[in-house]
Amino acid sequence: ARERAWGDDRLKFGLNMVTDLDGASEFNLGTSYLWQGLNSRGGELYARGQLGDTIDISAQFYQPLDLMSRFFVVPYLGYQDYEVFSIGPEFDVAEGLGNWRVRDWRADLAAGVNLRRRTQLRLGMRQVSGEYRVDFSSSDALSEDDYREGSAYGSVRYDGLDSLYFPTHGGFLFAEYEAVRDNLGADESFERWQAFGQAAFSFGADSANTVVVTARTGQSNGATSEPQNFY
Repeated sequence: ARERAWGDDRLKFGLNMVTDLDGASEFNLGTSYLWQGLNSRGGELYARGQLGDTIDISAQFYQPLDLMSRFFVVPYLGYQDYEVFSIGPEFDVAEGLGNWRVRDWRADLAAGVNLRRRTQLRLGMRQVSGEYRVDFSSSDALSEDDYREGSAYGSVRYDGLDSLYFPTHGGFLFAEYEAVRDNLGADESFERWQAFGQAAFSFGADSANTVVVTARTGQSNGATSEPQNFY
């Protein structure tokens, strides 16, 4: 068999706007590029960039280790710049004192295994170097500082949806547990976890109607009350 001279590289563009119809809004413009078939084992480079209220620039290299693509490694490098409001656990929820811009660089190295066709497990190490700076404040109560995180994490991903963009049936689940430790380079030791799930149901004549249910949750246990740890 001879492989095609042209590949399945994909260039995509995206536009995102969120508003509460009461003056607050977010606007982002992004693009991504997937470069496939970089070597005989099917290595892939995925890069994305986003500008606007949330800045996100990242690249990762997915490298299968065997011909069946069961085992793989994924190095990752990214930069984030996003807004966090100061309604945290130490403030009155009814009183908004301002907001920060949280900026960080993060490097990640993970190894994993693909189980059957729909499930993936990963174990990895992560390093983060960042800062939070006051963007707007109505008082002097907001602080500014730098921070570092070093952690080990594990994640599971199950994808049984029949379509990436407009699913009509199936489910999706992603869950990650991360142990941030000072002996790995972090300022403080704590744990955090997050989970995201989605399910699609179709009903009616010829299954013409579809409902997609989405749920997301996360928590930091023992983390300092700083904006990079807020949910």
